[in-house]
Amino acid sequence: MSRLMRTAVLVAIVFLVLLTSVGFLDLHDGWIHFASKPLTLVAVGDSIGYNVPIVRLSGLKGLIGSADIFIFNLEGVLNTLTYPPLKCEGFPRFQSILTSDASFAKYMKLAPLTIANMANNHILDCGAEGIRRTKQVLLSNNILSLGAGLDQRAACEPLILNIRDEWIAFVSYNFAISELVSASADRAGAATLAGCHHNYQQIRSEGVDLIVASIHYGSWSSQVTPEQVRIVDELFNAGVDLVLGHSPHMPQAILAREGKLVFFSLGNFIFRPDYRMPTLAYTSIVPRITYFENRIDVILHPILIDEYGIPRSDSSSQTIERITKASTGFNTYLAVQDNVGYLSITRGSTDISHTAETIQPLQNKALSLHIRSTWNEVKGSLRPD
Repeated sequence: MSRLMRTAVLVAIVFLVLLTSVGFLDLHDGWIHFASKPLTLVAVGDSIGYNVPIVRLSGLKGLIGSADIFIFNLEGVLNTLTYPPLKCEGFPRFQSILTSDASFAKYMKLAPLTIANMANNHILDCGAEGIRRTKQVLLSNNILSLGAGLDQRAACEPLILNIRDEWIAFVSYNFAISELVSASADRAGAATLAGCHHNYQQIRSEGVDLIVASIHYGSWSSQVTPEQVRIVDELFNAGVDLVLGHSPHMPQAILAREGKLVFFSLGNFIFRPDYRMPTLAYTSIVPRITYFENRIDVILHPILIDEYGIPRSDSSSQTIERITKASTGFNTYLAVQDNVGYLSITRGSTDISHTAETIQPLQNKALSLHIRSTWNEVKGSLRPD
């Protein structure tokens, strides 16, 4: 064999290894199988433009990166300056009233599919009209929404999407002051677990591959409560695959079990109330969750929220170290490198892998993106087996 041929063979082998490591080829049974491009979802917690200089939000894309789906908790109401003006009375005895200019929405459109969760305790701060206008603003910015509506049926309606050959169902539930803000047959408000009665097995039987639940539960704590664990257990046992938690305003532990994931609290993302928050409420996490055919990879980035309520990268290691330590209490172990957390689990199985070797392919992001771009050009119209 000539030197040129040996070089070509070596290059081909390296290319196949790289494609396999990032999920485009699946090698088993002695054959090479084409795999679908992996599905990437990025999630963040409580977000609202209240008190925030919105024009300073132009750098959010740098924190999020590229993703197929971006989902955030919209903690309040988006107001269009139309007549008649919104009447925003909220529940002053219990909480602040959080509203934002409608321009906030355009800065949150950070992925081809961007989803705003509206099932939270601030969604009725401006009454039913506030819900209607907020949904209208989101839709005009090509942002989908779920978890609130002008009646219970609308609030409970699942959002079912198809992307990367995956059917995904999104559901959403609020637990915070739910007696005041829940939707009913004749009242606008937020979706609740008890009120929606979703049958996940039926949803699954209709071809859904992945069920994602957003839950708004808890208040101002970095510690996971037994009630949060009970709710997650109920959702997991019923058929939910991924739980995205918010409302405690501080990042909390991660749990991986039997191929399922929960982020008990993502913390704040864009948030500036009228008062000084506890120190940990200015820290947060941004998980990047990638679904391959047989595994799930998580890259966990820490962020800090500045005095204007705007997120930026966190160069310290304290947040990731704290989340890593807290997660071990749930038998979930993150690898940490360069202030970034990594987790890889087998999809739909009890196996949890968290070694540095397992997550090695994720760490060279520039190479990974280059390989993906190259493979898209080569793959063309080929379909997976």
